[in-house]
Amino acid sequence: MAYLRIKNEEFSRDRAPSRIIPGVEYVKNSERSLDGSLHVDIAAVKQRLQVIFDVLNQSNYNHIMDIFEVVADTSKIDPEGLDITYFNIDTNAKRNGRFSVENVAFNPLVTDGGVLWRDVTFDLIEL
Repeated sequence: MAYLRIKNEEFSRDRAPSRIIPGVEYVKNSERSLDGSLHVDIAAVKQRLQVIFDVLNQSNYNHIMDIFEVVADTSKIDPEGLDITYFNIDTNAKRNGRFSVENVAFNPLVTDGGVLWRDVTFDLIEL
């Protein structure tokens, strides 16, 4: 389990993510000169997080989608992003940041008891 807190809600027990994979994203501006040389300027360096839940039941899936603001109506998404606290493995401390959800992926698994959601993955980028 990995430590995660979003909007003052701490994810624990059956709602805790199985993994949080940190990363770095470089925001680049590139262009070619007249002689064909490629010039790349790095405009920003942003934190990237991949939050993975191995298996979720339907109620936990719905709750987590609400917390991450994954909705069909984009007017309900906060443009300011999500306040997220996670454990930063680089500094061995909790880190706060404001992130937006960039991508969501999941695999539905239909069982006799209903639908389970496997490998629910959120790709987050720091604002």
